[in-house]
Amino acid sequence: MLNYTKVLEECRRVTPTVLQTTQHEGAAARLLWQKLAPEMVPDKQMHWKGAANTASTLQAYQEPYTVIAVDGSQIYPDRHAGSSWYVINLGSIVLNYGSQISSVVTDSQPTLHTALNDQPALINARRNVQELAYGYELASAKSGVPAVNTPKVETPKVLLVDGPLLFWDAELVDPLTGTLVLDAYLAQLQRCYEGKILLAGYTSMPRSRDLITLLLRQEDARQQAATYDQITDADIVTSFLPAHACSTLFTNAVNNYPAALQIRFLYMYTGHEVVRIEVPAYVAADEQAMAKLLAIIMDQVAKGLGYPVCLAEAHEQAVIREADRVAFYHMVQEQHRSLGTVSSSFQPSRKSLSKRSPAV
Repeated sequence: MLNYTKVLEECRRVTPTVLQTTQHEGAAARLLWQKLAPEMVPDKQMHWKGAANTASTLQAYQEPYTVIAVDGSQIYPDRHAGSSWYVINLGSIVLNYGSQISSVVTDSQPTLHTALNDQPALINARRNVQELAYGYELASAKSGVPAVNTPKVETPKVLLVDGPLLFWDAELVDPLTGTLVLDAYLAQLQRCYEGKILLAGYTSMPRSRDLITLLLRQEDARQQAATYDQITDADIVTSFLPAHACSTLFTNAVNNYPAALQIRFLYMYTGHEVVRIEVPAYVAADEQAMAKLLAIIMDQVAKGLGYPVCLAEAHEQAVIREADRVAFYHMVQEQHRSLGTVSSSFQPSRKSLSKRSPAV
């Protein structure tokens, strides 16, 4: 069991040093950013338009719109629990905000996977591919609530996913598998492009360091031998973004997707926290669509009291709790027992059984 007293002692020992380092680095990085950002120019690794410290004020969207959000979770294989199979569960919500009538539709879609050797990194990659495919199907469906007794006007429709659009999962598996899952992911992005889906990824409390890395490439930072190991982009962004505003769009050149699918990102200060918004290039290229997208995100944040209400509700549809895991493992075991299966892959280990009834 965890010894809380010893952990507390360690926390008390290291916290002052870490806090002092973080505060010092944050202050130094903000000062350097304020000095250099207005004159920074794009380089081979990072592109943007205008000044790097541009801040644009945002307003919540006031007209009718539709927002679709998807999220996912999983039950990993657990050999000790007697299951080599796993489940990916996708949750969704479709919110239609009409001028006089609104509607909400929620759903969850579990899929069973029986591959015996899939590791967590590959499972996560497959879940992200499935999330985007699921979101595309919902966003491309004919939906929406027309205004009553008014001319038919097409309302904007946004697809919002939880987390980044950059597909980092492909780097966490072997190269061949990574190529296959990345191709599958890009195929879904291509469908969104062809369907003109207004797509964005929303990351709360981002840990990204793209702007930190950009700053460290500047001559002044090199002369100071700065490292900034304890801070993230959010520590810089707070120096130039007021509440309800966003930065300019940046592109990391490491992102070598097809031109229309390259991922752009910006930072937004919602008034509650700094968040990272990622969009494909085809969305970023349409200034009017981008303006509507950001305004709709701000409205969702306001409705969710600091976090988009659509993503919060999609999470509730997708979430898998411990009781669900136990029930799934039991379900798999019972199905195999009923068919007379004696494979060790579908029986709980002695280690698992010993945890249920400790000897001491």
